[in-house]
Amino acid sequence: MKRAGSGMAQSTLAELGEAVAAQRQTRCVSRPYVTGMALRSTGAIADIRKICAQHRVRRHELRIVDLDQHPLLAEAEEILAAPTLIRKWP
Repeated sequence: MKRAGSGMAQSTLAELGEAVAAQRQTRCVSRPYVTGMALRSTGAIADIRKICAQHRVRRHELRIVDLDQHPLLAEAEEILAAPTLIRKWP
């Protein structure tokens, strides 16, 4: 005897499994905005790397932006203080 809706439940579970597998392979992109290589800036970058390692984020990309070299990016992203971290993806 076949249960009503069991085919739908199996396809939903398969789709969920595929979504979870895709999410594990998704790259996490973050942008730390810093000002030079000051102690607070280097500490913030080290903290971000430690958090990624603790949470086993294997595919992460840090695009470090030095606001001393790229001041217009601070205005474009509406950065008011540094160091600041913005998650770009996902």
